Amino acid sequence: MKKAFLILAFLGVFTGSAFADVPGEIAFQGFLADADGNPVAGTVQMGFELFDAPVEGSSLWSETQDVSVSNGLFNLFLGAVNPINPLLFDGNSLFLEVKIDNEAMDARLEIASTAYCFTAQTALNVPTERHQGRLLRRRERTGRGARRQLRAPLA
Repeated sequence: MKKAFLILAFLGVFTGSAFADVPGEIAFQGFLADADGNPVAGTVQMGFELFDAPVEGSSLWSETQDVSVSNGLFNLFLGAVNPINPLLFDGNSLFLEVKIDNEAMDARLEIASTAYCFTAQTALNVPTERHQGRLLRRRERTGRGARRQLRAPLA
């Protein structure tokens, strides 16, 4: 069995269809070397699995991809084979287990926020009201002549 080392980076985020401008998959890239530190080249079967704990825990999502590796470098999109349920990203910690040729790497990777996530969190916290069954965003004005304004209905 081949023992491999990974240097990884997560890019992008996962969102629902309400935010069409935000990527719908998670970009994942890294460097893959063999046990001697030599860059791997060719097609490698990589497995990915999200867990709710850094060790053991419950499996929440998984997929396997045949990944093209060139001079140790690879790029792929998590969720390209098996879509990731956006409800998994509810603020609780998630941990990604990576397998190379069905052999799990030593430690799971904790998933962290990206810039889009901070914007999405802000959007979730915008105060809202219902008017005639329609959802409205509330905006407070301050200063002289302050009054509450209701903005256009949200789509």
